[in-house]
Formats: sequence, structure tokens, C-alpha cells
Amino acid sequence: MTSRQNAEAVLLLFSALTIVVSFGCGNQSAPTIHESVKREQVLPLTLGGFLKDGTETEQVKGVCGTDSTRNLLNCDIYNGLPGWTITEVTLAVTCYPYEENSARYYQAPNIIKPRTAEHVSVRLGLQLPLDDVLTLPHGKVKARKLWAWQIVGAKGYPVE
Repeated sequence: MTSRQNAEAVLLLFSALTIVVSFGCGNQSAPTIHESVKREQVLPLTLGGFLKDGTETEQVKGVCGTDSTRNLLNCDIYNGLPGWTITEVTLAVTCYPYEENSARYYQAPNIIKPRTAEHVSVRLGLQLPLDDVLTLPHGKVKARKLWAWQIVGAKGYPVE
């Protein structure tokens, strides 16, 4: 085969593929989106994890600690919002000295049904500082954390 014949064969093959692909793709419908994803909303949480305009008994809260390397935050998050299934929580982590705009934000996807708790782990990308250990008069020992965390946002969908 000459180079011209090769070029014509490639052009013919390309044209045939274009026709097949255009007909094949024309009959396909858009993929369906899972119903809960379509209804997912940003939940308006106030400081402290309360739902804006909700009651004080409805709250997203939890407890967090670190692993031995202090670069993994392990939390148990409780969804106290009876009308919502949470699909993601946003955590803010700050270290001492606490300065304005020094928080790091982490989105942690997880399904947390109403009035249940789920384990959430976040890889921080930094090592949290060790706690200060203070020896008080009379031999009492007190630890002071040099970092803090807080729930600052959530996404979810209404319970049916």
C-alpha cells in the first residue's frame, strides 16, 4: 500500500467510526441521578451545630480525638436533626496560637441518619501539636490542648 492509500484507509475508518458513534450516542439518555443526591442541600447550621430557626434540642455535635501520630482526626458525630439525613460534615481545625483565618476546613462525607452517630476520620495533612501538661500546686496535673475543632457546616437531605 502506498502512503496515499494508507491515508485514504485511515480517513475512511475514521468516517465510519464517527457515524457509528454519533448514531450510538444519539439514542442514549442522560444517566439518572440518585434521588437523595438531587435533594441534597447545605444545612444552615449556627455556631454550635444548631439548625438555623430550629429548636435547641436539634443539634449536630460530636467528640474528636487524634491517633498516636496526631495527623488523623477521629470523630464520632451525632445527628440530632430528626428531619435530616446528613451526607457530609465540614470540620474546622485550628492550632494555638489561634489567629484569625488560621482554621483549616475539612469536608467529611458520611451518611448519618437522624438521631444516630457515625465514626468520621479526617486525614489532616499536618501534625497537631502535643498537649501542654501543667503541674499545679499539690501535685495535680492538668493537660491543655493546643488545638481545637468545631463543626461549621453540613449537607443533607430531608427524611421522607
